[in-house]
Amino acid sequence: TALPICLAAVIEGVDQFSITFVDSQDKRVQALEAGGHISAATYIRFEVPSLLNNLDKVLYLDADLVIAGDLSDFWKVDVSDHYVAAVENPFFDRYEPLGMDPNQGYFNAGVLLMNLSRWRDEDIKSKAIEFLTVNKSVCSMFDQDALNVTFKGRWKRVGLRWNLQTSYLRGRKRL
Repeated sequence: TALPICLAAVIEGVDQFSITFVDSQDKRVQALEAGGHISAATYIRFEVPSLLNNLDKVLYLDADLVIAGDLSDFWKVDVSDHYVAAVENPFFDRYEPLGMDPNQGYFNAGVLLMNLSRWRDEDIKSKAIEFLTVNKSVCSMFDQDALNVTFKGRWKRVGLRWNLQTSYLRGRKRL
């Protein structure tokens, strides 16, 4: 498609940067569906630990972000005892349908400092896919719902500066 060609042209000649486009090869991931404004490409997030199997930690950023500063302080956050560091999602109220304890909190998956070693060691991908397969009728945020349920609150909360969403600014529910 035109988008990969356009993005590749943007970085052409930049030595410190490369870009690789990935499609899931996992039949379980390919079978997952999404909806609304979310495409099935969101499930590539599950594949990051295996795609980057030589790394223990990675900063995952959705494509619809505006980066307004240096991310190095976020990179320094210790996630050794957590699956991710993330920002709590504003106004979340679907704990009961997802079978979650409200004390676990619920993070937004658009900005994640991921502990890839822990994801691989505990096969998070399979657990999240299993949850989605069994519970797709209650998932409106798809991979984000599955990760929040799978992590059972074992994620590190970081400040809003790392993922300030417009719903915080609007002060209204938009989940």
